[in-house]
Amino acid sequence: MKHKTTFEKLPQTNVGRSKNWKTLRAICLLLFLSVSFTVYSQITVNVKDISLRASLKKIEQVSNYKFFYNESLPELNQKVSLNVKDATIEQTMQQLLGKMELTYKKEQENVIVLIRKLQEKQETKKVTGIVVDEKGEPIIGASVQVKGESNGTITNIDGYYSLMNVPESATLIISYIGYRTVNLSVKNQNTSKITLVEDSKMIDEVVVVGYGVQRKRDVSTAISSIRASDIADVAATSIEQALVGRMAGVQITQPNGTPGAGFEVKVRGVGTVTAGSSPLYVIDGVPLSDDTGDATGITVSPLASIETSDIESIEVLKDASAAAIYGSRGSNGVVIITTKQGKEGKPVVKYNGYAGAQMVTDKIDVLNAYEYSQLVFDGHNNAYYDQLRVAGKADLYNPNATNQERWNNLKTGSMIENQGWMLPPEILPYVRGEEGLVDTDWQDAVLRTGFITKHNLSVSGGNKNIKYMLSGNYQNEEGIVINSDFTKMGFRAKVDVNYNRWKFGGNINLTRNIYNLVNTEGRYGDDGVLSLALGAAPIYPVRDENGDFNYEHNHTSYGQSKLNNPVAVATLIEDQMTSIQMLGTAYVEYKILKGLNYKMQGSWNYNNYVRDYYRPAALPNSTNRTPPSNPTAESRTKNKYTWVWENTLNYQKKINKLHNISVLAGWTAQRYQSNANRITATDLPMNDLVHTIPSNSTATKYDSNKEAWSLLSGIARAQYSYADKYIFSATIRADGSSRFGSDNRWGYFPSAALAWRASEESFIKDLNIFSNLKPRVSFGITGNQDGIGTYPAYALLGSNGYVAGGDKVTGYYPSQVANTNLKWETTAQFDAGIDFGFFNNRLTVVIDGYYKKTRDLLLKVKVPGSSGFSSGLKNIGEVENKGFELAINATPIEGDFTWNTSLNLTYNKNKVLDLGDVSFIYPSQPGQDETGIHLGRIIQVGQPLGTFYGYVYDGLFSTTDDIASSAQPTAKPGDIRYKDISGPDGVPDGVINDLDRTIIGCAQPKLFGGFNNTFSYKNFDLNVNTIFTIGNDVYNGTRVTMENMQGSTNMFASTMNYWTPDNQNAPLPRPLRSKAVMRVSNQYVENGSYLRFQNITLGYNVPTEFLSFTKYVSGLRVYASLQNFITITSYSGDNPEVSKYGQDNLGAGYDAFSYPFAKSVLFGLNVKF
Repeated sequence: MKHKTTFEKLPQTNVGRSKNWKTLRAICLLLFLSVSFTVYSQITVNVKDISLRASLKKIEQVSNYKFFYNESLPELNQKVSLNVKDATIEQTMQQLLGKMELTYKKEQENVIVLIRKLQEKQETKKVTGIVVDEKGEPIIGASVQVKGESNGTITNIDGYYSLMNVPESATLIISYIGYRTVNLSVKNQNTSKITLVEDSKMIDEVVVVGYGVQRKRDVSTAISSIRASDIADVAATSIEQALVGRMAGVQITQPNGTPGAGFEVKVRGVGTVTAGSSPLYVIDGVPLSDDTGDATGITVSPLASIETSDIESIEVLKDASAAAIYGSRGSNGVVIITTKQGKEGKPVVKYNGYAGAQMVTDKIDVLNAYEYSQLVFDGHNNAYYDQLRVAGKADLYNPNATNQERWNNLKTGSMIENQGWMLPPEILPYVRGEEGLVDTDWQDAVLRTGFITKHNLSVSGGNKNIKYMLSGNYQNEEGIVINSDFTKMGFRAKVDVNYNRWKFGGNINLTRNIYNLVNTEGRYGDDGVLSLALGAAPIYPVRDENGDFNYEHNHTSYGQSKLNNPVAVATLIEDQMTSIQMLGTAYVEYKILKGLNYKMQGSWNYNNYVRDYYRPAALPNSTNRTPPSNPTAESRTKNKYTWVWENTLNYQKKINKLHNISVLAGWTAQRYQSNANRITATDLPMNDLVHTIPSNSTATKYDSNKEAWSLLSGIARAQYSYADKYIFSATIRADGSSRFGSDNRWGYFPSAALAWRASEESFIKDLNIFSNLKPRVSFGITGNQDGIGTYPAYALLGSNGYVAGGDKVTGYYPSQVANTNLKWETTAQFDAGIDFGFFNNRLTVVIDGYYKKTRDLLLKVKVPGSSGFSSGLKNIGEVENKGFELAINATPIEGDFTWNTSLNLTYNKNKVLDLGDVSFIYPSQPGQDETGIHLGRIIQVGQPLGTFYGYVYDGLFSTTDDIASSAQPTAKPGDIRYKDISGPDGVPDGVINDLDRTIIGCAQPKLFGGFNNTFSYKNFDLNVNTIFTIGNDVYNGTRVTMENMQGSTNMFASTMNYWTPDNQNAPLPRPLRSKAVMRVSNQYVENGSYLRFQNITLGYNVPTEFLSFTKYVSGLRVYASLQNFITITSYSGDNPEVSKYGQDNLGAGYDAFSYPFAKSVLFGLNVKF
């Protein structure tokens, strides 16, 4: 059947609409028919001995008439002649049809339907209904045809259709371009609401690549793509959260639960040590600077300025052939984000929003007041016994001895209370079992259920010349730690104009983010709220009898740690950062010749951060254990500016319908600059009325800096395909960077790729197996210049203050050695992949194998002392990543009940290949403290990055005989035993020292992926997104502190199962207040593998007919969503994705008092007006 016929009067909705609205509806419908209803010319045709079908097409060419007929009519091939001049349609058809058994009907003014003169009469009825897409949106202009007949129509502006005289035994064929055709039995199936599903084979889908777009079927490289429809129903607080687990080769993790914090994104492993490992983000053609997420002392999401609802598509360029067009910044992959633009048609208004709550996923189980007191009691008594034994007075041991008795047994003179072998008097009532005493749950006191809400309102529309889109958004997220929250307000405008040969337009995105911060990462003495809440003794109340904060724990004695009140710290300290971000783009494109276009685009990215910190006098510190203390304030600002100017020529040519040629050439320039200022002061007014820094305060720290870098690049890409089957592409980019020395300022990054669309070969088609089959290979070289600072190749000066002649002066000294030979890290990557499609692409499979080798690693290494420096940055070493990716998408069930499923798996193996003249390096440490978590880093040839290095736990000593024959002769029964692995000669030497350290784990997973399922039944839909990792380890530094068995602070509840002479099989050593030697060991390395139900969403699309009470709402969806609600893991912490040091490639997998991970419950709605 060529066209559809019998156009009945369509049902009208909202009868009360005005005459003008009805007129508009009619006009829109006629536009979809692509028919001009203005002037109908007379017909002049002179043809001889051609088919009736060809004659009808000739009439269509010289007039405004359109013919509809059944393709099975045999008369269509009959030879006819026609000679008319300025004839009417009636005169023309009379001469044309002659004595044929055909006649015609005039359905509309210009629609002619051919029918047989005699048709069999049978039982018929009227059939009506609505055609919608998967989102419940009406489809305008969909074809509804009676199978085998000329009876048909199209849907109106509301998606409705109506057909008269439909036989009861008939089958309806419903079709629309880009959607799978549906066949429905009129008698046995529901035709009142018909849902069409997008057909990926029919849509000539395009994907965004560097500096352009390509048809998906022409892509010869490894690219993962997400459409707006894929994440439209995901209630996500950020773009990264919406993408978690949805793309093979792309690992997205949430290292902590801080509101507004960034995620970690890794594409095909980690290929660098000290340089940046995050992908390059390109938003609407604008490459962001590598430190976009680096704010004032904290790291935020570099995509914080982009609203999820505004995204049209996201492409991740994974292999070097795809990313090489971005040259020196493509080694870690490229994430290209394209925002939505307006579409031709009437204005469309949409609202998306949700509200809900988030809460901690798992509270950490710690000791209650009675258990804590017993542990302290035993720990202090064990220390007392050890002291007596050393003094030869073990026979005087009495666990209930008073502190005066203890002093008399060990010391002389006046008693000094602060001894770890004395008993804190405040624990004794608990040890005696007195009831009704204070038992504070400090976690409950600092954690809360936080309210979260998000709203987005957009309006879009336009005509064939101008398209526009405006959107505004608001988001507020209360953190689960008191006094922490994140607020986001944004506005975006995008306009695109077509005028003859010209295209021009632009967009602007403005965002204001407010972060109220609470320090949860710090230790006790650094006002770390989480470490304080876990370590605070439960024997103290939050507030005293007067309602003021209680600070008894801050001036305790008897060897106990002095801890501040965590609730007071979280409540009284003010720490707010405000950011203003602007991203603007303007472009102009001119069609020089057919197929040859010139485009110029300029963009500007501005980020301003202002952070104000105030620690009041009302909060005690280490000098003033009770308030008031000396208040402290700090003010920090940072401004970042980036501009990009791009000029490109694009030529496309198709020759003889077989040869497709596409060529891109151009150049780009980018400049980044920033300035920052900071001042810290004390001696502010003690009344806490002034929270800023007055002129009479004392500045204790002040500094400022200004830096800039530039990048000039030339780019070229060529793609050729033959018969849409054999595809070849090549790119090259030349980058000149100001970051490197004069000897190596330019780098060149080529790539090439081949693909064969084997499914277009006749011998493959004859198999009737594949709907798509495309093997492909690629190779390319990319670079990395991110994360190494602005002036790594230059000699720099540092400053220091000193006293000369009684005056404080500032002196300067060389702080960095110059290296004019410094050059890019380069990554060479080979990729081989194959794309499968089966059952008309209802099942697709994509398999990729890759090998990446990064050379000339930018490492800080030791330099000769004669240079005056201890270390310098050099190109040295190699790292490889190799692995495979699998992505499966399927629609196993389709109909009223539809099931869509996708699975992606990634296996990646990372290994250090070379470190120059050494086989291992102990990298610089960010610091040391009693957690011991900073001491376990190593870079070693043959091992992956992220390796944990330390001692091997070998149980506990039980007897003095065990100790005497061990490598730890000073140990006591109940102490930890470590394995004696090696001495200077490579064999055990009876001594535990640094030579006994070995590889004890690795933070990098062996396998990770995601499993997504969407089930829909009529108007209901259920989406379940699960993510998983296998084979990664976590070093639990929180346990190092919370299981140290000293009893100076509160401990994990697990510490009650400790060693005693009667419990020698216990997993934990004896309590001992004497500070033990802290060692990094595999005792604290845990399996971080997990399976997480990352998102579960249940939605309902309200039927359109239920919305007829209002003329304003055309679509409504309501939903409920659970985020991060279920995690299955053996890891004892709250989040196996934790990473205390963020993007630090050597610090992955370390956990130490991180902001707790949150789960959330959300209720939302999507409305279309």
